[in-house]
Amino acid sequence: MADPVTMMLVGGGLSAATGALGAFGTLQQGRGDAANLNRAAGVVDAQTAAEEITFRRQTQQALARQQAAGGQSGLRSGGSLDDVYRQSAIDAEMDALNLRYQGRLQASNLRTQAKATKK
Repeated sequence: MADPVTMMLVGGGLSAATGALGAFGTLQQGRGDAANLNRAAGVVDAQTAAEEITFRRQTQQALARQQAAGGQSGLRSGGSLDDVYRQSAIDAEMDALNLRYQGRLQASNLRTQAKATKK
């Protein structure tokens, strides 16, 4: 499981992406226009990419702080301490990939709705 900082960052990113999808859902209901849905999917793609970049930057900083705190407390690297650092990095990567997947899924759903609207 990821540390609390990582989980907070993922939650914030997913909340922002969900908010964007909600706004586009309103647009869809009002117009039902395939072109608008395709544009919305493009916006979700771009927003997700930006959120992933921000998330990765912030998690790299959090991981660096984690390692610095270990060093300041006099802990030597090696053994289980390295295992903790490695697991934190793995968890952060999985969270970033989940963020990317959620964005792609939302964009795909919008594109599917656009195709259905054209018929």
